[in-house]
Amino acid sequence: MEQWDRDFIDETVRGYFEFDAHGLSSFQFGYVQGQIDYRIGERKGNPNGWTAAKSLHFTASQL
Repeated sequence: MEQWDRDFIDETVRGYFEFDAHGLSSFQFGYVQGQIDYRIGERKGNPNGWTAAKSLHFTASQL
């Protein structure tokens, strides 16, 4: 995230990534927020478990 300055990262709230002991996380920076399920395993036929909103078309390797 070094390409963004601190003012952008903390634009709406102080930017953060949080990971819990159950394999779930949340994040917010700038105007972006989301949740991540990082538990190992297949979900809904998707071996890497990655899903995104229909308006977003990218793979986990592009993150």
